[in-house]
Amino acid sequence: MNVELLIEAITRETLVLISQLAATYRRAGKGVAGLETFVQVAVHHNGPMTRARLREMVQLDAVELDPIVDVLLADGRLTEEKGRLCCESCVIPLEASAGWEAAVLDHYNAVVAAISGKLEAVQRAAPADAVGGSTFRFDLWRGHPLETEILGRLSRERRDAVDLRARASAAARPPGAVPYQVVWYCGQSVAGMRER
Repeated sequence: MNVELLIEAITRETLVLISQLAATYRRAGKGVAGLETFVQVAVHHNGPMTRARLREMVQLDAVELDPIVDVLLADGRLTEEKGRLCCESCVIPLEASAGWEAAVLDHYNAVVAAISGKLEAVQRAAPADAVGGSTFRFDLWRGHPLETEILGRLSRERRDAVDLRARASAAARPPGAVPYQVVWYCGQSVAGMRER
């Protein structure tokens, strides 16, 4: 398997999704709030970048994009230095009514990055891995002794991750420390559960 070709294909697919999401926002007339988060996520994932590169990526022209970027710069969600846009932090609140589509794209990118990272490295899982993922399927029935615990896992993971991110963000970086980013994701789906 050619890992580089696979990663390139996944990257192309991600850019197509970004472009489609921007087009959907435009057609639906969703307003600026959702697009602000969308643009912030695009810069966070792919920055620093010029406005021209961002326009190309999100398929918005300067008339549409520049006011959105100006709002993001004014409220501190983006910074601009020497013509390059940057986003140091991107947090989309769980119950946000605007920008949830960008959160879905963010999750998709996290999954793709973990798979790509694993493919570039060793193609096996180990207990001490810092890169990778795991999938667990639980076969349950209504009244299963662990039903509540298993169904509540997503909520607990989110709560723990929100707390951990807050504590990590509060820590002061020592001078000269080189930053890096860890992307942690979780997801859960339930199939076949019907109300009776």
